[in-house]
Amino acid sequence: MNEYMNKALELISEYADCDGEITADSQLIADLGINSLELMEIITDIEEKNNLVISNEELKNVVTVGDIAELMKAKGI
Repeated sequence: MNEYMNKALELISEYADCDGEITADSQLIADLGINSLELMEIITDIEEKNNLVISNEELKNVVTVGDIAELMKAKGI
């Protein structure tokens, strides 16, 4: 597991509403019970902690924990 995935898992685990294992393929809403408001809180958390902006275009592709990790990698977080 790479550093981006570790960071994504740590962040997502604060919001996830599941007892099972969280993987890169876990869907944020369908599998982990994260609602749209919580997803925005996750994105805002990433933005504020790293002093950056994530565009709506980038957000359209965020469905899984792996997508969060890839977004963090692309932003150099």
